[in-house]
Amino acid sequence: MIQRRSRRSVGAVRCLLLALLVGACARSAGQTPPVYVQRAPGMAALYVLNLSEPTLIPSKNSIYDGRRKIATVTEDHYLVVELAPGRHVLNCAGLPLAGSAVVEAVAGETYYLEVAMGAVNKTQACGFITAADAERWRRHMKPEGQD
Repeated sequence: MIQRRSRRSVGAVRCLLLALLVGACARSAGQTPPVYVQRAPGMAALYVLNLSEPTLIPSKNSIYDGRRKIATVTEDHYLVVELAPGRHVLNCAGLPLAGSAVVEAVAGETYYLEVAMGAVNKTQACGFITAADAERWRRHMKPEGQD
């Protein structure tokens, strides 16, 4: 009788540990989705990463393609939008010193746009970064709307 209980408790502990391990893996996998995203045929993908320094009240930056708003992203977040092939002049609202970023989008390609404002030194950025830099930053960020 004692041996049966100990075997049952060992089995229960193993099941519990396995469940915790599977749950932890699922959570960590969900925190960093892959950089590749499926896009509609004939479209390009634009990752918008808000790398602004943290503030007391999280700020949001809107991105415009010409006069059309295409994205709003909170600091320490990123999102992905689709771009039609062709020339796009991207402006970061609220960052007048950052200028604009211009891209000749090609269908099937992926682009990475950094939006940033330094709360302390008032630096501003609105420009393209490399895929490697985007991936490094994105690992520590959250997808917009998934808090």
